[in-house]
Amino acid sequence: MTAPKVLGLDLSLTCTGVAGNGWTDTIEPVKRRADFRDRKDPIRDAQLRTAYNHGRLNAIRERLADFVFGADLIVIEGIAYAAKDTERQIAGLNWMARQWLWNWGFPYAVVPPYTLKHFVTGIGDADKDLVTKFIADWFPWFDGGHDEADAAGLMAMGYAHLGMPLGPMLDHQVTALSKAQWPDVARPVVAPFSPSAGVGAHTGNLPGEDAA
Repeated sequence: MTAPKVLGLDLSLTCTGVAGNGWTDTIEPVKRRADFRDRKDPIRDAQLRTAYNHGRLNAIRERLADFVFGADLIVIEGIAYAAKDTERQIAGLNWMARQWLWNWGFPYAVVPPYTLKHFVTGIGDADKDLVTKFIADWFPWFDGGHDEADAAGLMAMGYAHLGMPLGPMLDHQVTALSKAQWPDVARPVVAPFSPSAGVGAHTGNLPGEDAA
């Protein structure tokens, strides 16, 4: 029997962490450059910022499509709510990613930040450094940062949920698994997926960027 492919996603507007069994990576859209700003004209500056934000989301979507190809389960960290506009944008990205995965037919789970930290460290309010330390101790191959550590923890939760834990299961990990929102099915139930299917006509390049 072929082992399932489980992915962990720590979604971010600037550096999304992605993890599979034995690897991690990031999705990092280009930063807002000077040509997306107009410090002399506030209205034009707002227009350029909006164009940049749309382009950044398209870039994330295109890269995400590449990563999820062939996945059996995708585990996403949930949203920490706050009043800042950046936090609302992150919440929007989180839900758009769920929509894309749903459209593409990929089952996904949602894990609250507290639950992820509890699963990895046994401490629900653990800081990012502690989570990263535990992941590095757990997986000898891991050499990433905070975003990739979160993604690796989510990936490990997915394998544990499927009955294929990547290490001995501790009591706090069993408890944490029961707190996540798991899908009813563990495999896609739609036609075979291709990274370009359903993604739309956009290339994912930011405004002003030429395709490679």
